[in-house]
Formats: sequence, structure tokens, C-alpha cells
Amino acid sequence: MKTKSFQLEPTVPGSFFFQGVAGGLLSGFVFVLALALFVQDDPQTGWVIPLTPVYMMLGTTVGVVIAALLWGTYHITGLSMHALTRVVLTTIFIGLISGSIYYKANITNDVDFAIGVAIAWFTALPVALLVGSRVKPWEFLTFGSIATSNGNRIGSRSVLATLGTLPLRFLSIYALVVWILTFVCVRFVETPFIPTELLFTVPLLYILVSTYLTFRSPRKLVLLAIGILLNVPAAFLFYTSYQINFKDESWGEEIPWLVNMSGKFLIAWGIFLVARMCVGLRTRTVPARPPVVFYPHKESDHHCLGSRFSQWHEHVA
Repeated sequence: MKTKSFQLEPTVPGSFFFQGVAGGLLSGFVFVLALALFVQDDPQTGWVIPLTPVYMMLGTTVGVVIAALLWGTYHITGLSMHALTRVVLTTIFIGLISGSIYYKANITNDVDFAIGVAIAWFTALPVALLVGSRVKPWEFLTFGSIATSNGNRIGSRSVLATLGTLPLRFLSIYALVVWILTFVCVRFVETPFIPTELLFTVPLLYILVSTYLTFRSPRKLVLLAIGILLNVPAAFLFYTSYQINFKDESWGEEIPWLVNMSGKFLIAWGIFLVARMCVGLRTRTVPARPPVVFYPHKESDHHCLGSRFSQWHEHVA
């Protein structure tokens, strides 16, 4: 019997472990993001971004513990739980703990307490959805395809070609996390020269396109053209930022950070393009079967049993 999507399935403990790690990482990120969103004063990136890795590492511990409990419960009882069931159980669990804290502690602000409960629920949600599902976190390292000239998509059996996509993939994910947290922290701040929307929209498009192309690449020539067009502004930004940082150091940490990130993206894109251009696109061709030719006027060498019996009966008679 096949299991449905987002359903606990008989598998090795390693699957639950990696799902717990992935869910915990997402939970730690969601926790910091929720704090930055619900804080009353405008948050600053000075405490948000440095604390994010700490909370993500703490989230992995919680995720692994929950994964071990779910795996043990499943293999002892054989009880399968759909994603909705796991979310409902998580909601009930958080509700019971929140209710006990509310009645035993001296809560003076109901609004802040409700916000805290909402943050706790959103934090636990990624672990509840991932652990025990059919999502395979390790495919984040191995998944990737490129389009061929006939419209099909193929993967690469070359380990080096696969590894060549990982620097750009990891760097894009890291930049996306930093972008989200920075945007949340400075969403109310207006820059004097460039509007906030434009300042954040352009790098977001660059990051999203870079991430998507590492998983699903178009044909080689199209990918090469996109890579060149996409990185011309990045190269210009790197050169301009480097010149400003070299001549004037009064800009603070923003200009060195731009030099660092744009340079890393250019290097990662170069490795990615070389890896994708070296992917072999030869596919195995299946030889065509020879056409079947019928000869209706040619008498078959084999006769059915009924015709042979009739001939024997006429010969005996």
C-alpha cells in the first residue's frame, strides 16, 4: 500500500533525522523572523542577523528530538499521521502549555501573550510539516536538471558537475535569508537617494533567478546568455563598490559588504556556468523495431489443430 504525501511511512531513522534537522533550521529562522515582525519598535539588523544562526542551531536540536519521538511512536504503534493530524496535535500541545502558563503565571498583557503564542505556533509549524513527510532534505544537495535541445530535461551523473552547482545554490539561499531579515528590519526606513522598494526588489530578483537556475536550468546557450546578462550589473556593482571602498572608507560596513557579496556571486556564477556547460547531454537511443510485414497470400507453415484433425478424418474415411 502506497503512502500519501505528507504521511508517516516506514523508513530508516536517518530520514526522520534529516527531516528534523531541516525542520529545526526553518523553525529557528521563522522564530527570529516572527520576533522581528511582531516587535513593537523598529528592529535593527545588529541583533537580528547575528542571532539567526544561534536560533537555527537550537532549532535543529528541537527538531531532532521531535523526529526521534515521532519515529519511535510510529515504529512502536504503527500509527500513521497525516500532515493535518500533526499540525492539529502541535496546536493542541502549544495550546495546553500556553493555557497552563497563562493561568499559573501573572500575565498582565493579553495582547503580548497572544503574540507569543502565535510566534510559538509558527515556530513549531515547519517541524510538524516536515518530520514524517515524503520530503527528502538531502535532495537539496543532489537535485538539479538541465534542458536539452529536444525539450527534455536530464540530470547529471557527474559528481563534479553536481558539486559545481552548490556554491551558487548555498550562496543564493544565504543571501535570500539575509535579504528577508534586512527587509523586515528596515521596512519603515526611507533611504534619501533610492526608494526602499527599488533598493530591495532588484537584488531579490537576482537572488530568486540564481536560486531557480541551480535547480532547473534551461538549455546551455540560453543559460549562458542569462548568466552573462544577469551578472553584468553584479560586475558593475563589484567594480564601483571596490573603487568607492578603496578611495573612501567613510561609508561604514555597507560598501565592503557589497564588494564581498558581489565578488562571491561572480565567482559562484562562474563555477556554476562551467559545471553546467560541461554536462553531457547524450541520451541513449533505442533502436527502432523493424516493421512487421504481412503476406496475406502466403500460406502459413503452421496449421491449427482443428484443420489437421479434419484432414486426418478425411484420410481415414
